[in-house]
Amino acid sequence: MPDHNTAANAPALRAAEGTIEAYVATWNETDAARRQAGIARAWAASGSYRDPVMASDGHAGIDAMLAGVQAKFPGFVLLTRQR
Repeated sequence: MPDHNTAANAPALRAAEGTIEAYVATWNETDAARRQAGIARAWAASGSYRDPVMASDGHAGIDAMLAGVQAKFPGFVLLTRQR
């Protein structure tokens, strides 16, 4: 199996990790203005979210969905697994 963790791939890996960090931060941000700014960093304007329970489209839809999750599950925190 090839090693994808090479110096040549480092910029792409850092970019992907930054996107993941921004995505997770939007789930955890309870301040609406900061959450909306994070959504703009992590999502394309035409981005869509789908899972078996929820669906949303665009920055406003994603923001409304995340605000709803936070209202329904106060203190909810999404974590990433560190390598």
